[in-house]
Amino acid sequence: MTMTEVPLRAADGALGRRSGPDLRRAVDMTDPAYLRLGLPLTASPLAVLRAAVRALHPDTRAVRGFRAARKRFYRQMLCAHAARQAAGDQCAG
Repeated sequence: MTMTEVPLRAADGALGRRSGPDLRRAVDMTDPAYLRLGLPLTASPLAVLRAAVRALHPDTRAVRGFRAARKRFYRQMLCAHAARQAAGDQCAG
């Protein structure tokens, strides 16, 4: 278990979502969606969030039914960035 999985599991149980493979995928540093953001290692969480919002099509952002999926996507991008920072990875994707 990595350091980034520990807080996620606590939050994961509080929100009633499953842990396991989905959680590991969220923390995976090779997530293609995260790599497409093209963020530097020094980017702040706010910069990561802004890039993730811009990565989604405006029509996708407008659909109310996708709100939970959008929040999950944003969380995955933030977790992937935190894992990358913890690992000290210098690759920008």
